[in-house]
Amino acid sequence: MAIFEASFKDKAIKGFYYTGTTRGLKVKNTDKLQDILDYIDTIESLPPSSLLYRAHEHTGQGKGTWSFDITGNMRVLCEFDEDIDPINIRIEDPH
Repeated sequence: MAIFEASFKDKAIKGFYYTGTTRGLKVKNTDKLQDILDYIDTIESLPPSSLLYRAHEHTGQGKGTWSFDITGNMRVLCEFDEDIDPINIRIEDPH
């Protein structure tokens, strides 16, 4: 598993992951964000444990997108390719 630079859809979260900069991030709880990104990097099979960060796959049009709770309505969203590598990582308020 690896989170590659191309895995990020959002420049702010990519900058945070690689350099620790919080510039442009939509969330203030960076410790939890880092924990979620580290967890996503360790996932070896789907579905991941739903007990951690309330991980769940969206249904309907969002099928294939996984959601991990940061705080309130803010979520880390991503998909996984055929090798279970995360892609299109972003932070959103899907509600």
